[in-house]
Amino acid sequence: MRLGERWRGLAVVGFLSIGLAGGLGAACGGGKGGGDVAACDPGWHECAPDGCAPDTSPQSCGSRCTPCPAPASHGTATCLSAACGLACDAGYHLCGSACADDASAATWDADPRKVERALRVAALIADEVPDLGWRRVLEYGCGTGLLGFALRPRVGAVVLADSSPGMLAEVERKIVASGFADMTPLRLDLATDPPPAGRFDLVCSLMTLHHVKDTAGLLAALRGLLGPRGVLCLSDLDAEDGSFHGPEVDVHHGFDRERLGRLLVQAGFSEVRFRTALVIEREKAGVVRRYPVFLAVAAAGEAPGGRFT
Repeated sequence: MRLGERWRGLAVVGFLSIGLAGGLGAACGGGKGGGDVAACDPGWHECAPDGCAPDTSPQSCGSRCTPCPAPASHGTATCLSAACGLACDAGYHLCGSACADDASAATWDADPRKVERALRVAALIADEVPDLGWRRVLEYGCGTGLLGFALRPRVGAVVLADSSPGMLAEVERKIVASGFADMTPLRLDLATDPPPAGRFDLVCSLMTLHHVKDTAGLLAALRGLLGPRGVLCLSDLDAEDGSFHGPEVDVHHGFDRERLGRLLVQAGFSEVRFRTALVIEREKAGVVRRYPVFLAVAAAGEAPGGRFT
């Protein structure tokens, strides 16, 4: 079923941590005794009872002065724009709430199941989206670019975007080895980085969304990357019980299709629909568990109503 044949309607970076004990401005807390409003210097905010805290302090982040949790290893907590984040050490990249080793990029494509998964989703995207041949494509959270490489013969050009230097180094190695002039690597984290110049005709991702804490924020950012005839294709886990990654990894436990569909509409998408793309099987304690993976397709253009399936 191609886009438009049915359903008209639905359609971090690290910062220097500064302790509370030093660097307070002369105006901080000034006038408290006389009933005046307490004030902190620019770049600082009030955190009673300790006084003023730096705006970038992960110990006292935002107006609630929240202590930011740090990853178990290979990274530090950060505070950016009054929100907690994580900065991974050199050689590691953020994966959910953990810092993963960039070295995994070198062996990522050796798993035939990952390769087959990308080929399957690429085939479904080609079935769903008309006129792929002229489209400029962005794969967000590309890893080693398996989905982008699978789409390349069908599309106009591909930009492969990820926040991991190790993954992008592997992407660049693959591009050079293949000699493809229509593929470009791009270091990009839409939670912290400005959007790239230009607009895309298709934005896609595979098993990335459940690693991003702010789902609604990411959907809005992806909508902003698409031109007026653009299409978004997201493939990820259906809602599961948390056993896919296990309790030690802080990620979304898949997505309820109805709730995600409404978030897509709220982000400005229309003609939203879902289909089951594949099923991942994993053995857990001697029992084979099955985890369905959906493909969500949504148009960037305006449409009346608000239905999805």
